[in-house]
Amino acid sequence: MREKKSLTEVKQDYIYFQKNYIDFLQNAKNILNIKEFEYSLEEIDKMGLIYKENFKKPKQLNLTYNELLNSFISYCGEAWMHYFGGEWLYIKDKTNISFGYPQIIKWGPNDYPWSGIPPISWARRIEKNIDNESLNLPFHRKIHYFSVSEEWNKQMKK
Repeated sequence: MREKKSLTEVKQDYIYFQKNYIDFLQNAKNILNIKEFEYSLEEIDKMGLIYKENFKKPKQLNLTYNELLNSFISYCGEAWMHYFGGEWLYIKDKTNISFGYPQIIKWGPNDYPWSGIPPISWARRIEKNIDNESLNLPFHRKIHYFSVSEEWNKQMKK
């Protein structure tokens, strides 16, 4: 578990994530059996379903658990940033539930009071079977919210 890792070990994990980010995205393409991402709500949902079906047995996808997890995190982060912008940030605060994992910051319109989006939380919800929500639901909610935001629409037209 992350709580038992030192800050140095967590930093090494994050460097590994950054160094292998392109490979993780390629894994996601392979998992989805596509050449290019569309980031459609259907594609996002498909990634969630594939993760749910395979996180306990990632070898079926010729991946380790960590490769599957990092591929899921990479894809979900890229999908979020495709819709809402943002950038990755490494969480080094041990009191944060996302400690040691990347999260997305600075997303949404300039005046939007964003909070960090940690894709690891979506993976953990799937793993713990917390709800049967589609992975695309958080995306759908924000797309709808911003579709009625005049400021967001102005910024998107620039």
